[in-house]
Amino acid sequence: LYAMGVSGICLCPINKGEDFERFMLSLNMPVVTVGNRLSGVTYVGIDNFAAVGETVEHVAKKGYERLLYVAPDIDYEGTNADAPHLRIEGFCARAQKLSLEHQVIYGLEKIPDLCNNTAVICSSDHYALSLMDKAKSCGAGIMGFDNIKLLDRLNIPLDSMAYNTASAA
Repeated sequence: LYAMGVSGICLCPINKGEDFERFMLSLNMPVVTVGNRLSGVTYVGIDNFAAVGETVEHVAKKGYERLLYVAPDIDYEGTNADAPHLRIEGFCARAQKLSLEHQVIYGLEKIPDLCNNTAVICSSDHYALSLMDKAKSCGAGIMGFDNIKLLDRLNIPLDSMAYNTASAA
């Protein structure tokens, strides 16, 4: 993009590290990140740690005793996974604070048997939609993240953490 002469760059970076951050800052143009942060580069987005913490509070008020968080199955060491990592940290911190049994599951294929006192919090609505039938069939709760417009358009009854993208900063 830089070589094409764009006026600025907005990206969700999957690269990380000091060399990459230095490179982005050396471009001498506005650079904004969304989703994943880079040190020294302007970030626009939500507080992922707090947002998932609020989601845990919401689910806990419904009386669930066991919480599962379904996170992406990615290489956290080799990839900039700032947003997913902060969501996991927010989930664990709030569940511990509320003394709730909790577990982080990486990937959809590793979901354990569910029971009716379990709530599954998914890192995205995509994951929640994939697990919705399994959760509902055994009385488990399920909640997504991002509140995609497709849920309303197709009248899909899925609770999802919504955030105002217009006011994200």
